[in-house]
Amino acid sequence: MGRSLIGERREIEDKTDESRQENRTRVLHDKWVGMHFKKPFLDMMDTKFHKWHSVSKETANEIKVQMEEDQGETIHFIHKYRDVATNRVKYCVARANTGGKQKARGVQVLKNKEIDIDWIQELCRDQLSMDWYHKLARHALNSTIPLPIASMKKIADVNDVPIKKEGAPMIQFIQSEGTCGLSSFSSAFYEYFNQSIATNWMKNTADYKSAMSQPVYKRSKKSPVMNYLKELVNQIRGNTFTVRTIKTKVSWAELNKPSFYKVIVVCLLRGSDESRDHIVSISHGWIFDSNLDFAIPLKKESLDWCCGFRQNASTFEGWWEMFYVSHCFIGK
Repeated sequence: MGRSLIGERREIEDKTDESRQENRTRVLHDKWVGMHFKKPFLDMMDTKFHKWHSVSKETANEIKVQMEEDQGETIHFIHKYRDVATNRVKYCVARANTGGKQKARGVQVLKNKEIDIDWIQELCRDQLSMDWYHKLARHALNSTIPLPIASMKKIADVNDVPIKKEGAPMIQFIQSEGTCGLSSFSSAFYEYFNQSIATNWMKNTADYKSAMSQPVYKRSKKSPVMNYLKELVNQIRGNTFTVRTIKTKVSWAELNKPSFYKVIVVCLLRGSDESRDHIVSISHGWIFDSNLDFAIPLKKESLDWCCGFRQNASTFEGWWEMFYVSHCFIGK
């Protein structure tokens, strides 16, 4: 669960704009609930699951305010320090500075955005990333630690979901916590290459999440997640697929040209905030972003959305890493 509120989930099949706005569930952190509700109400919620419970207008407004503060925020770094007032070890959000020359860029520590260590531990346990959590616990004080790819990317506000375009392929595998790369690649593979292979990949996400637990410190270090996705293809029996790393600089518009159009290009996105926590797959002019249940057209505005433009004004700047998968028999 999030630090306070991490997002919203649709609970109906109607995909119109009005239904997205009016029919949604806001996910609350247990500690936040404990702070804002009295014991009888908490006891009632503990004994009556899957029920609607009314709250006061004041509490509802507090939820709304907290949602607006936290919604869509992506955490790239955690800073570990000792609080002077309490002498306790604490953790907070840190962000990459994007101004100035690349070599001069550092991180900005935001101690007003404290992160609960219990949440970090719970999230790492859910994602099978406990090795990374233990490294965090052993890290020295006053240090800033990069997070695993996609480990804490918060769910976007349903109001910001793009409108589905005619002919858009469905995304078969919506991402769970941290599986954006595996889910988007498997969805594109399902759509254009082989449904059975893609489905089998999604039956076991543990190895993917284990690869994800290795943090990326700099561009020159290859992403373990991207390597894992490549290896999935290499292990296919009777393999008729080819995997190639894209080492030259490629613009997004080039992915609409014949040389890339019918292959699946897997991309680790680089946002204007220097983020490197989200992977999408691109094929046949569509972007498979597994935050959605349908693909979106390949264009700059779509890539801005994937990088979190509507949440934190981050825009698409390019790619950290790319590779493509081709098949000698493409049916679509």
